[in-house]
Amino acid sequence: MQSPSTRHDYLDQLKAISICLVIFWHLRPLRLSYLGTSQTSWLDRIPSSLIYIFNHQIALLAVPSFILISLFLLFEKSTQNKSYPLKRISRIAFLYIFWTTIQTTIYYLFIYRNASVSENAQKVPNISIETVLLRGGPKLPLIGESVFYFLSILLCLTILAVIYHRMLCSRLFKIIDFEKVSGLLVITALVLFEAEIWYEKPSPYWALKSFLVYIPIAYLLKQHIDIFATRYSTLLGMIYCLFSIHDIFLESNGVPLGLYSRISIVAGSVWLFCVLYQMSKVKQGFYIFPQQLATFTAKYSLGIFSLHQYAQLIILLIFSSVIQTKTKGIWIPISGLGISLNIFSVVVYIFTVVLTFAAVFAIARTPLKKIVS
Repeated sequence: MQSPSTRHDYLDQLKAISICLVIFWHLRPLRLSYLGTSQTSWLDRIPSSLIYIFNHQIALLAVPSFILISLFLLFEKSTQNKSYPLKRISRIAFLYIFWTTIQTTIYYLFIYRNASVSENAQKVPNISIETVLLRGGPKLPLIGESVFYFLSILLCLTILAVIYHRMLCSRLFKIIDFEKVSGLLVITALVLFEAEIWYEKPSPYWALKSFLVYIPIAYLLKQHIDIFATRYSTLLGMIYCLFSIHDIFLESNGVPLGLYSRISIVAGSVWLFCVLYQMSKVKQGFYIFPQQLATFTAKYSLGIFSLHQYAQLIILLIFSSVIQTKTKGIWIPISGLGISLNIFSVVVYIFTVVLTFAAVFAIARTPLKKIVS
């Protein structure tokens, strides 16, 4: 971790934004349903369309942003401290093993619990190597897929970025212009993303190849962050918007898209990075979040990321005796529109956020704080 004196405020702001987007994406608090059986008007469809666009074009910037921050700091600190890369790899590996073990343990506890109360107990399923190594462990009961695929990807990317950095510093590769090579790698990756769409073979969300592009991008940002922020942020924003329209059009016509293997997501992540950097330079003291809150959220973003699904699971188990969470929930009509809002999802979201931050705050004051910071 960075000491307070060397923290980048704009990166703390970006982490705070990203963790909010992660929680929103996973919990989906705004869930709408159309009322009645008659055909809905275009006006009724606007709210659900806006929520869908937010989820798929904005919320999905979170994971790439976290990766970009981590790789950017890796290139920055590796130059200053030669021992940092090994320490960073060791720490990510430890966190990956720790959290996937927790995930797997909870999974089996639920399996055995259900088997003990069921008259038709089934054989306990085995967990594949792919699930453990690539997906961060099995699904969390009542919640869904593991979020710790992120640590698997981050570990692989960090190792590859360290190798890339060693090549940069090696005399054997002095004749190579790594800035041009990095640019070429970025362009190649983006072309391959479009090829996936053309052949309708989108990469799964946990695929490493969807995130390799951020290694050369992080290197280029490290070398020329001022140029990117001042000269290219507007262009990046335009690319982000244009390819978001491109994605929305394709999805509306039934074309399958990868969650992260899209030009819009790459451009959006870099654009957000550059905009926050530029804001920190041009408007001193201007922040989206209060800086103290942003610093806490950034420092413990790993804990918030890791614990929010467990907090959601606890809330659902507590509420399960009151309401059937797998059915329709509690729907409240929205005045003036032919739609209703699932208020139960909103309540679960609020309680989950409160419980998550409370748990992180408590753990941060114990010897276990290294697993959440």
